[in-house]
Amino acid sequence: MTAREVLEQLRQPPPAPASGAADLIPKIAFLKAKGLTTPEISSALGLTVQEVTFYTRQPAFHKQLLALLAAKPNLGDSYITGEGWSSVVVMSAMRDDPNVPAAVRLSCARELANRAFGQPRQVQEVFNRSSESEPTTPSEITERIAKLEQELRRYECN
Repeated sequence: MTAREVLEQLRQPPPAPASGAADLIPKIAFLKAKGLTTPEISSALGLTVQEVTFYTRQPAFHKQLLALLAAKPNLGDSYITGEGWSSVVVMSAMRDDPNVPAAVRLSCARELANRAFGQPRQVQEVFNRSSESEPTTPSEITERIAKLEQELRRYECN
């Protein structure tokens, strides 16, 4: 399933809850906890991505998932990895969709690049804006204060 197909399925209206929802939620929660992505779960259970997404938004799903992660903490890493890949798939689809606003597409592209290559370093230069050396003696400090007060009065008049 391509990223574009996933995005199209996510745009569809939510399905009506299936009669077997009580049976599906624990299965979906277990597969999510094991790190499977939404498209992988939909393929494994014969559901659409939209149906899996619908179930993962239910309070019963969150309770089941938290119970699984509490009972088996080692599943947490798999779950986080799976969610990370799901996010990458959605961001890729949004980046490539011409119907998504340009600012959102650019944001997705930046986020994907940051995940792949790390965030670029930002160098900040600090300049001493004063052309005068720092005053050191009490008389120099008094003189500097007088100059700054004079400059302040000049700005207040403008």
